Amino acid sequence: MNKQQFPHFCRFTCSTLMPAVLLTWVLISAWSVAVAAEETTGPTRKQLRKAAYDSQWRLQRAIERDGFYSARVALNVWRSNALDAGIFDQDKFDNFKKQIYEKSVQSNLNCFETSLEKGNFTDARICLYTWKSHAQELGTFEQTHYDDMIAQLEEQKKIQAQEEQKQTQTPEE
Repeated sequence: MNKQQFPHFCRFTCSTLMPAVLLTWVLISAWSVAVAAEETTGPTRKQLRKAAYDSQWRLQRAIERDGFYSARVALNVWRSNALDAGIFDQDKFDNFKKQIYEKSVQSNLNCFETSLEKGNFTDARICLYTWKSHAQELGTFEQTHYDDMIAQLEEQKKIQAQEEQKQTQTPEE
């Protein structure tokens, strides 16, 4: 091969291959950008639906086993996930919320009665207040029932005060 042919060969090869290399580089760059964008766009619809169904299961379990605040948090998580997945049902939400509040009302009535029996009037008043606010939320609050419970609390306070007064007046042997 003589020296004059080699530069001509290089010019031909470089001028032919350079656009192909540039085109390949552009295509690979565009493909990698598209893959990166696809990865950062977020979860798929299938993943969102799975998260919604999982959170609904956790909500139902929280209603059965847990207290009011835990169930309310689970309700809010389910609502958020269901909205993201596009499967939110307002009737289901209202039903779950009603179940949570009904359980709380019953639990706070039991708490009130137990606290009265034990003479813990501070807890009884807190349970009564919680019962009142949750019954109002449900629309089942009855003022006469509430007034009766307040009267019962005050009566128990008087009885305990009288017993304590008798104990302090009776001389110890």
